[in-house]
Amino acid sequence: MTNESTAWEVETLENLYHVPKASGKEPIVVTVPGSKSITNRALLLAALSEGPCLLKGVLFSDDSRAVLSCLEELGFELEIREKEKFRGNEIFMNPYVVQMDKFADSLKHLSKTFLKLEGYKGTFTKEELEEMFEKVTDKVCRNCENREMCLGEKRVYTYQAMHEILCAAVEYGAELNIELKRKLKSQCILAPRFLRETLEVFENAKEILMWNNRMVQNREGYAGQLKSFAKMIQYTTRELDAGIFEDEHMEKRL
Repeated sequence: MTNESTAWEVETLENLYHVPKASGKEPIVVTVPGSKSITNRALLLAALSEGPCLLKGVLFSDDSRAVLSCLEELGFELEIREKEKFRGNEIFMNPYVVQMDKFADSLKHLSKTFLKLEGYKGTFTKEELEEMFEKVTDKVCRNCENREMCLGEKRVYTYQAMHEILCAAVEYGAELNIELKRKLKSQCILAPRFLRETLEVFENAKEILMWNNRMVQNREGYAGQLKSFAKMIQYTTRELDAGIFEDEHMEKRL
């Protein structure tokens, strides 16, 4: 045996912790920490089951938090009570963790609200087309001698004329084909103005649609950032809480 190995054995023996013998015959109750792998299996089984499930003794770790995050992304409603700690038979809840959890929950709620707002639109709705028709006819047909006929018994043909202009504008742009212009001129005595106002209203509507879609994309990006920030707050708070909970001197100072 070398001197180096002998010194290592002496150092190891000095660092040993001697467990004191239990005095008396009172039963000793020990709370065994949860299992990470069993926690993840239990979460999956709870997700596959019908109705609400209550899991106790959950071990919170990076893996289990990742599983919880995936379940939330899939649409499961979770009530996580990670901030509850047990001292004996009493529940200890760090007030700082509770407050930060409320703040993080507010961010998550705001994120969900953003995602529930009006989504991306690629086409105009029937109501929007009707609104465009009202704008065009209000400007063009207000003082026209054929107003009652074009917006009365022949309203469907007037609406169809506007719809054909919109379809042609999408396909060819502002330069419409000659055949469509001739057809419009045979139907409307104010055909040039009707065409001009229709294209103008259509361009304005397209611009509004484009900006709304940009706002939707930005809103979805903000929602994702808010959710990530909320998770970061909760994770950091729990890491700090774990250190404080194990250090009674630091806990008293705070």
